[in-house]
Amino acid sequence: MRHFVHGPDGQKYGPADMPLLHAWKAEGRITPETLIEPEVGGTPMVAKAMPELFPELQERQAYGQSQWSDAPVKPVAPVLTEEEMARRYANWTWILGPVALLCCPLPAGIAALICAVNASKRGHPQGTTLVIYAMVSMALGLALGVYTLKQMGGWPTSLK
Repeated sequence: MRHFVHGPDGQKYGPADMPLLHAWKAEGRITPETLIEPEVGGTPMVAKAMPELFPELQERQAYGQSQWSDAPVKPVAPVLTEEEMARRYANWTWILGPVALLCCPLPAGIAALICAVNASKRGHPQGTTLVIYAMVSMALGLALGVYTLKQMGGWPTSLK
């Protein structure tokens, strides 16, 4: 697309294609405030509004850095306080306890115990209670599993 350039003397120059506009910019004939008008049906605009002519003056895009920047985009992770981490560990302990009791006592019980210890280390007010809760859930889950196996006649030796 070609454009006319409104000079400081009030004259209209062009039409000029993009390579010629870049050459005029390099010569200092076009500044960011120079009016540029499209050759066919357009309203004059300041040159800095044209990203292809003044990319260095464009604002960053909404979802990261502009397309011509080589700087890496570094994602920002939310920062959690110790209190928030303690609360999350406590919640996981309360969730994993019944899983250890009813389903898989060793993996869920160990995970609950790790979460309880982490909550306690981070100063959760129920830290000691959580550790006891995790150990009791794991122990009762193991006992329930052994009891269930005995009621079934022991561990199956073969699949007949």
